[in-house]
Amino acid sequence: MIDPLAVDQEPTDEQLAAIMDDVARVAREKRAIGEARLQETMRADHAAAQARIVYLREQFNLTRR
Repeated sequence: MIDPLAVDQEPTDEQLAAIMDDVARVAREKRAIGEARLQETMRADHAAAQARIVYLREQFNLTRR
């Protein structure tokens, strides 16, 4: 098999298209992983903020409005 990324040769259009498809697939996968991590972080931050609100309301005897 010929390495389409070798320095001493030019890749064919088909090889270049396959490489670009692979790069796009990896980018989509990494984006999905990043979005999932962001969602998880936002859920954790929201839960922590809610717990802090409950704690402060109890500490200062405030009723929920």
